[in-house]
Amino acid sequence: MKRITFSLLLFFIGLTLFLIATLPVRFGLQFLPDNIPIQITGAQGTIWNGEAANLHWQNQSLGRLTWKLHALPLFTAQLAADFTLAGDHLNAQGKAHIKMDQSIQLTDTRLHAELSALPIPKAHLLVTPEGALNAVIRDLVYAKNLVQTADADFFWNPARITSPVKYDLGELELKVTGNNAELTGKLDSRNGPIKTAGILDLSPQGSLRADIQVSPTQTTPKELRDMLPMLGKPDSQGAIRLKQTIQIPNWPS
Repeated sequence: MKRITFSLLLFFIGLTLFLIATLPVRFGLQFLPDNIPIQITGAQGTIWNGEAANLHWQNQSLGRLTWKLHALPLFTAQLAADFTLAGDHLNAQGKAHIKMDQSIQLTDTRLHAELSALPIPKAHLLVTPEGALNAVIRDLVYAKNLVQTADADFFWNPARITSPVKYDLGELELKVTGNNAELTGKLDSRNGPIKTAGILDLSPQGSLRADIQVSPTQTTPKELRDMLPMLGKPDSQGAIRLKQTIQIPNWPS
């Protein structure tokens, strides 16, 4: 009798582990936080190793998503997965954590995107940005519709703008840090026809404060140099200091 009971116990344990290991991906998707601003379509596989044919943001396809879920973080009530996003104009690879408070954390993540293909509201911009954007995200926490914590570097290279003439700006680097939804970005440029350096501060209420200096160099084209006074009054060296605070409309949506 004891032998039969032990065999049945092993059978039910094995069956339970099998069912857990083969849980379909649709079972896990229902536990994703409602505040995630993305849509997942064409999901298949299991919650442990799955893929989605398309990841959508603002009704635009970003690419194919694959992931591998880790088991140990489940004991601390969080989902942790290695993920890869592969699209025509956007690629990303890293680690994602979703916690009980519905916050989303990215760590050890790298991203590459072509700016021309991103859903940027270009109609509201004075210039059209072009080129490639690369990012190294060491730590980023998104919660309550805001980036709460950040430690990341963004590289725009090659940096180009069209207004309406196309200008090559070299490489722009933005180092972003912050806590409690108060973010600071340190801006710098390299190998371009103008030198750009300064600080961007973003408050939780959407107030953006900029203190940036734009300086011409010996290689600055005349037409680009002539555009600088449109931004502000140049000093004796032709440099422009942009010091302004604006409220981002409809923040944080």
